[in-house]
Amino acid sequence: MNRHAHCFFCDDIRFEVGEKTSLMGIYGGELNVSECPAILPKICISAFMRTEASQPLKTLTIRLNYKGSIIQEQEVPTDQLKAIQEQLVNRGTPEDPIQHFSIGCNIALSPFLID
Repeated sequence: MNRHAHCFFCDDIRFEVGEKTSLMGIYGGELNVSECPAILPKICISAFMRTEASQPLKTLTIRLNYKGSIIQEQEVPTDQLKAIQEQLVNRGTPEDPIQHFSIGCNIALSPFLID
């Protein structure tokens, strides 16, 4: 089974015309603050899970952990997850079937305390 998850941390997520998403102020490998505690007005996470179409997801839960505690949890209902995956697979054709697909989720935490 070949699955991959990745995420981007940024200041804001904006939804644009034409079903596009813009990530504003993407953080690199580190988020630095001048002193702790610090309060970020908002931090956003754009997370993606990629799987092979032949190995669809049965469940999908995104958990945000901070200092050993779950601070946010987003679960995609199983019926909705199944419908999304079926819809994506049906976009393929017999000549060009869908081999894999990604499912994304955006989460905003506002404010976010760094201590």
